[in-house]
Amino acid sequence: MERSLALVYVVDLSRPEPWDELRDLKDELEKYQPGMSGKAHMVIANKADLLGGEGDPDAVEEARGKLRRLEEYVKTDMVVKTPDGERILDVIPTSAKMSQNLKKVVVLMQKYVQQARTVKV
Repeated sequence: MERSLALVYVVDLSRPEPWDELRDLKDELEKYQPGMSGKAHMVIANKADLLGGEGDPDAVEEARGKLRRLEEYVKTDMVVKTPDGERILDVIPTSAKMSQNLKKVVVLMQKYVQQARTVKV
C-alpha cells in the first residue's frame, strides 16, 4: 500500500451505518501508517442497486437516505489536506450486480493515478 499512488475506500450501503464503517477504515489506515489516508481519493458505496426504484419503497428511501448521509459525512469528516489546500473525496454509488458506475470508477482512478504521478515528478 505504501507504493500506491491512490487509494479507494469501499463501504456497503446495505450496512446499518456505512459512515461508521468508513471512519473505521480511515482509522485503521492511519494506525497502519500515519498519513496513509491522505492517498484516498474516492469512496465507493457498493450495493447501490438498493437505490433503484424497484423493490420495497421504504427500503429504497432508506438506501437513498444512507447515501445522502454518507456523502455529507465525507464532505465534513473525510476532507484530505493537500499542499494546495483540501480535497473532498468523490462518493460513487456502484453495483457490481448491475455493473453500475464501474466504468466511472476506472476512469476516475486513472485520473487520480495520473495526477499523483504528475505531482511526484
